Amino acid sequence: MPDLLFYSISTVFAALLGAVIPNYFKWEKRFIQVFLAISAGIIFGIAVLHLIPEVYQHIGMQSLLFVQFGFILPLLIDYFFKSKSQETHSDSHSVINIITVSGFLVHSLLDGFVLNVDQLSHTTGNLTLLGIVLHKVPVSFSLFTLLKSHLKSRAIISTVFLLFVMFTPLGALLGSLIVSSSHLFLISAIGAFTSGLFLYIAFLHLFIDHELYKHRQLVLMTILGIVISLTLLLSL
Repeated sequence: MPDLLFYSISTVFAALLGAVIPNYFKWEKRFIQVFLAISAGIIFGIAVLHLIPEVYQHIGMQSLLFVQFGFILPLLIDYFFKSKSQETHSDSHSVINIITVSGFLVHSLLDGFVLNVDQLSHTTGNLTLLGIVLHKVPVSFSLFTLLKSHLKSRAIISTVFLLFVMFTPLGALLGSLIVSSSHLFLISAIGAFTSGLFLYIAFLHLFIDHELYKHRQLVLMTILGIVISLTLLLSL
């Protein structure tokens, strides 16, 4: 439980950092792309080099089903919320905001839930936290920028963003209530789900959506991120 509390607090700081960046710093697009590329590599490496082999040791081929589920679920969530946003685009900006923010909140809840894989091992918990934090910063940046461009009330912006920030600790708490009374199979299944989620984040959300594959240097930065994740794994 102390580890989970530390993990939750870390995600809160990462989310707040994502909100601070657009307000106080003018980062060049290239710098942001390099950060995203390295992050994609690290998150991909954590999933492939550590999480998947570990859960496979515990539950074998069944783990691959949960990996697929972890990849497909956020893909379906994104598709649902994006399609709803497009359908209501001509109707109301407020509706668009509600639907879009709902998607961010669901993702934030999932981020917290998967932090419970620390029960597999301390190393697994630390690497999962790293992946979530690296993902949290650019996502928070995107959400905060979106809110500022569509909403004028600072109170509403702050309230919505605070909900997004706190949904991760809430997800961690809900997950702990489930995992605390569970056996190794369910914990391993959550670990496998986390692997799929990380593959989705690294490959589709970061590498494809941000078009990192179009630039050779950014591809090399992604490979560097994978090397960094391997180095971290060997050192933990």
